[in-house]
Amino acid sequence: MKQIKTCGNCKKSFEIVDADLDFYSKISVPQPTLCPDCRQQRRLIRRNEKNLYLRTCDMCKKKVVSIYPDGCGFLVYCANCWWSDKWDSSKYGRGFDFSKPFFEQFEQLQKVVPRLALQNQLSENSDYTNHAKANKNCYMCMDIACCEDCYYCTNFVPYCKNCVDCVAIQNCELCYDCTNTKKSYASFGLSDSQGCTDSAFLYECIGCEKCILCTNLRHKKYFIRNRQASKEEYEKLRAELTSYAKYQDCRKEFIEIMKRAPHKYCFLKNCENVIGDHVENAKNANHVFYGYGSKDVKFVYDFGEMKDCYDLTEPWKGELQYETHACNDGYNLKFVSIAWDNSYLTYCDLCFNSHYLFGCIGMHNRRHYILNKEYSKEEYEKLVPRIIDHMKKTKEWGEFFPMQLSTFPYNETVAQEYYPLTREKALSLGLKWKDREPREYQKQTYKTPDNIADVPASITNELLACESCGKNFKIVAQELAFYKQMNLPAPRKCFDCRHTARMSFRNPRKLWPRKCDACGAEIQSVYEKSRPEKIYCEPCYLKLLD
Repeated sequence: MKQIKTCGNCKKSFEIVDADLDFYSKISVPQPTLCPDCRQQRRLIRRNEKNLYLRTCDMCKKKVVSIYPDGCGFLVYCANCWWSDKWDSSKYGRGFDFSKPFFEQFEQLQKVVPRLALQNQLSENSDYTNHAKANKNCYMCMDIACCEDCYYCTNFVPYCKNCVDCVAIQNCELCYDCTNTKKSYASFGLSDSQGCTDSAFLYECIGCEKCILCTNLRHKKYFIRNRQASKEEYEKLRAELTSYAKYQDCRKEFIEIMKRAPHKYCFLKNCENVIGDHVENAKNANHVFYGYGSKDVKFVYDFGEMKDCYDLTEPWKGELQYETHACNDGYNLKFVSIAWDNSYLTYCDLCFNSHYLFGCIGMHNRRHYILNKEYSKEEYEKLVPRIIDHMKKTKEWGEFFPMQLSTFPYNETVAQEYYPLTREKALSLGLKWKDREPREYQKQTYKTPDNIADVPASITNELLACESCGKNFKIVAQELAFYKQMNLPAPRKCFDCRHTARMSFRNPRKLWPRKCDACGAEIQSVYEKSRPEKIYCEPCYLKLLD
């Protein structure tokens, strides 16, 4: 059986089935009042990935790269200071006031507890990276781990080397402008491909070498536009792509080629009873996107090795989680944002290596705290149920943190990428907004040469302006060296606009019922019926490749 509910935010209908009720009962939370999209939006507003500032640490006074600018309204500590013993987050603790709503008290605590400048661990010469770990010589990379010499790469990028301007690539080297690509080398413009070498503008190709502008190929060499080509034809076209104008023409042609190419309804590999897209090695997973190695999960995005969880964003290695964001190695977490190595946390933010916390911020290696105040085990176990009962009366229990409690302007968060709002709409909802700064939009005084061979080293000293939005940007020396090595044109758009263009190659994180365009079988696909692509179920798609 299923219930049809109306979202308390967007007013659209959504369903709750018996399996959902079983999960909510298991973790003792009420049914959600918002639809999955609005719940996801509410989590994403707590995630600023790529807007970085050079500011002063409020403790040591040294300059530090941060996701928070100077004058943001609360204390911000660099990593060395935040993780040190020089301060104690429990000194901000306070008793719970049953005459006030919980979120009001949490907001007051949030205003005084120092924030961590950046999510960046165990990295070398990679100050300008965020949600990052164990990287070396990386710059402006977000959600990246174990990479070296990478620039402007985002959205789960592990084990890559010498890559630039890529989204969701894994185990790649010398790749540029690629999306959803694995184990490829010296290639650019790849989308949903793997194991390709010396290739450009490929969609859903595997094991191809020296191919350009192709789709749905397997283990081919010297193919252009899905036809066998000579070595000379390949080298001639590849040489032309050193021109910015020619590169853009090929990119536009590739987009049209992809529209005409056959598309699989979604990407699932080694999955059992899974509904979603870009998921591997999963079982009993519903409405899940970009993840692997998980079981019994629903409404989970960008994930790995999760079990028995609902409504998560960017989790890794966890069990029994509900409504969390960026929680790694966590057990029994509810309504938690940015937390690692924890168990039994509820309504917490920026907490690490802790257990049995409720409504806490900025704590590590702690146990039995409420609003950053310590309690005995017995006191904690008596007080938490009373607070939950209070939250039920104020209609707060079961809801993730309100969007108004985000520490970031809406348009600097990932929420703006997936659920864009206008400035007027965001402000009307009581959300923060970052207005354009005139100093970031100065007129460009230098014209970038069309061919990379003509680009001088001095371009790294020039102030460039994005040909799309007008925002200023620079080309760093290591980035230029990459373009020279790969014979690729220098960019003329800023990082933000290049990122937006790459993200357009990714499927939406939504599902629609439709029919296979070959056999008419009912399928759940990430492609709406109005899309121009021909969509095929798995068996029909595989027949096309024969």
